Amino acid sequence: MLHGIDRSLTLLEGTGVTLAVDGAAPVALEINSPFAFPGDVKTDCNVGSATGRDLNAMWDRSRCTASVNVVTAPTAVDFPVESAVAFAVALADEASLAISGNDSGADCIPTLLAKEDAMRMDVDSVGKGAAGSATRSLQVLSGTVYVAFFCAE
Repeated sequence: MLHGIDRSLTLLEGTGVTLAVDGAAPVALEINSPFAFPGDVKTDCNVGSATGRDLNAMWDRSRCTASVNVVTAPTAVDFPVESAVAFAVALADEASLAISGNDSGADCIPTLLAKEDAMRMDVDSVGKGAAGSATRSLQVLSGTVYVAFFCAE
C-alpha cells in the first residue's frame, strides 16, 4: 500500500483487467478510460489477458490533486486554474498538440508527438490570465492523447 498516495490507472492494451478497491466489487477497466482510486487501501487486480499495458499516475494527496483524461482530436482541454504542471502522452500513432491563448493572442506552433512520446508543460511558463483565471488550453489537433494535470494544494 502507498500511504497518502492517490492513483489513476489507464489501461492501454489488454482485456479482462479488473480492480477491486477496499473490498468493493471488482470494476472492469476499459481501454483509455482512467480509473482513480486511493493507493493506501487494499486493492486486488485480476488480469485476464496474457499481456497488458497501462499508464499509472500517482500523486501525494497532501501536496496536490490531479485530473487524468484521455481525449481524441479535435478537441481543446482547458488548463485548470490551479494547475502547476501538465503532461500529454500520444497513445495511438502520432498526435499533434498546440497551446492556445498565449499573451500575444497567437496560438503556439503545433508540436508533433510520435506514439508514446510525452510532453511536459509547466503551467507557470504557459501562463494564467487576470486574477489567476486559466486562459490557456491544450489543443489536440490530431490523435488520441492522455492528459494529466497536477495542481498544488
